[in-house]
Amino acid sequence: MFDTIKLRCDRLHLAPSAVKPKMVPDGFSRSHHQGAANRSGRLTLTCHYENAELFRASALKLEDGRWQASRFRANLPKLLYGHNGRVLKNEHEVALGFARIRWILRQIIQEADWGRIIPGVGPDNSGYLDYLESTFQINDPDRTLIRASHFARLPYQRFPSCVYYGESTRASLREIRVSIYDKLAESKLGFAEPADSSPTRVEVIFRNGDRLANEMKHVANVRLADNCKLATLSLDDAFRVHQRVLRSMAGFRWALDPNSVSGLSKTARLLLLGIGDALGDPFRVDEVLDFYNRSERPTERNFRSIAREVRDFAGRAVASDARAQLPDDRLELHTADVVRPDLEDRFARHMESLGAPSEPDADILSAWSATRFVSPPVRPGGLFGLTAPRPLPFLGDTL
Repeated sequence: MFDTIKLRCDRLHLAPSAVKPKMVPDGFSRSHHQGAANRSGRLTLTCHYENAELFRASALKLEDGRWQASRFRANLPKLLYGHNGRVLKNEHEVALGFARIRWILRQIIQEADWGRIIPGVGPDNSGYLDYLESTFQINDPDRTLIRASHFARLPYQRFPSCVYYGESTRASLREIRVSIYDKLAESKLGFAEPADSSPTRVEVIFRNGDRLANEMKHVANVRLADNCKLATLSLDDAFRVHQRVLRSMAGFRWALDPNSVSGLSKTARLLLLGIGDALGDPFRVDEVLDFYNRSERPTERNFRSIAREVRDFAGRAVASDARAQLPDDRLELHTADVVRPDLEDRFARHMESLGAPSEPDADILSAWSATRFVSPPVRPGGLFGLTAPRPLPFLGDTL
């Protein structure tokens, strides 16, 4: 379920050896982006294997001369296999990915901060998950789910989805993006596993920690402070959040019977009649709905309801069995992976030669097997360089 993630970690400072250009640890590349005059800019340390970026750390310079690294980007499948054609299926794999993040960061973070490297692990740790690409891959041999997804729209989506007929669909909002596509065709390398499968990736990208935490609050039916973030997220809860987004989309709540319009509103029936034999063409469906919206000018609420009816019916008519491939239980998914045996073997030998962990750390496995929220405190001491020469008044201890 976890692909690329971004972490906001708590008070981690780069070791002096990681800052100096000639002392950067093996396997890392260093780039220093200088800002305006007299500003320290941003220091980025990146870890690659062949053409794959495994990990990236960004740091800013504090007034006392230390470099504080608070933003990290990692791809967990790449950290385990060297590519992201495989999907992590259990907590053991997720915890191993985080163990390798900890192992990488210990090479560039000063030892006094090691206890706060992984969010949700260790005392006095207010780090959190700030970005998540939640994915799963299912066997979709006839691409029925891909074709049905062409009709899908997110709630309040103002612009058309990006559709390549029979290949992919991408629906975007400012904070969420949903992509459904043929992973084997996208990767261009590797083999499907099982051998006779056709892996279709269903991907939901949460672009910031606030939206991800809010979705989890709705799933868990809890009321928490607005500034609460996700310190940890279990696989089951990640699937539930993923499922909530998909169910909110028009085109993923199918009509019960593709041959009957008895449950539809009168307006939806007339629009379907206008679509006629072009019901399988998502572009024709968009054209008819847009014409209705421009000519009749219904209220936004009424138009969303009618458009949902039409899209749900069209999706069901095109692929009547596609929805059955998205069960309520994560363990019932008919998964399919893209494997690259040669690369995976080389990567495994490479990581073993470097001394990378091959088993997850117990504290990480325990923490990331459950979901926990955290309220990050405002820390005036985290102000950076010449951009903030003194703490702002409203960040002080007293008013």
